[in-house]
Amino acid sequence: MIAEEVREMKGFRKVLVHGYGEIDDGLAFEAIKNGLSVFETFILEIEKFLRSYSSSKS
Repeated sequence: MIAEEVREMKGFRKVLVHGYGEIDDGLAFEAIKNGLSVFETFILEIEKFLRSYSSSKS
């Protein structure tokens, strides 16, 4: 589910920002690379919702 994937990325952001422990560059790269597709999907879902909402208001 997209919400869970976004939540996981949010958790990763907290680790980066607050510096909890040592960051493995390879793991960070993979998390970011994989996370991009999550955000692309998230954006598409938002666009779909907005189109649907807009057409229902017309």
